[in-house]
Amino acid sequence: MKKKRPPKDKENIAPIEDSIRQIFHEGLASLMEALGYKLQGSVLRKTQGEAVFLIELHTAKWNEGESGDFVINLGVHYPALVNDILRIPAYAYLRSALEPPNLNVCAYQVRLGELWKGTDYWWHVGPESDLKVMTEQLTVVLVELGLAWLKDRQ
Repeated sequence: MKKKRPPKDKENIAPIEDSIRQIFHEGLASLMEALGYKLQGSVLRKTQGEAVFLIELHTAKWNEGESGDFVINLGVHYPALVNDILRIPAYAYLRSALEPPNLNVCAYQVRLGELWKGTDYWWHVGPESDLKVMTEQLTVVLVELGLAWLKDRQ
């Protein structure tokens, strides 16, 4: 029988999760906040016109110890698309699931690595990783490819 891993919680977060969050929070989030994004947990959001842009850190389910993987997901949500549905009493309960919007409700979604490499690319962080270099790389890819992708869907 395969041993089940316990769910991630504050006491059970692998040390690598801290390194990955450092890349996101100290690198990407600080830049994106200067551009009007607001950080909530591991998601950056910005409302622009009729769209809500999302930039989400997603860590691999099985990260443990000093090595792990992550992706940066991008999404665009259009609240107007769902507002009519939410006016129907039977669906009004869904409003709380959409405030604030998460990636699951985005009309458009893509992984940043897919824009960069053309495939479902996951960044790997381990003891040999230079977090500063990785943060710089992610920042360049996000600014040059990710922001253009989001703007094209405004």
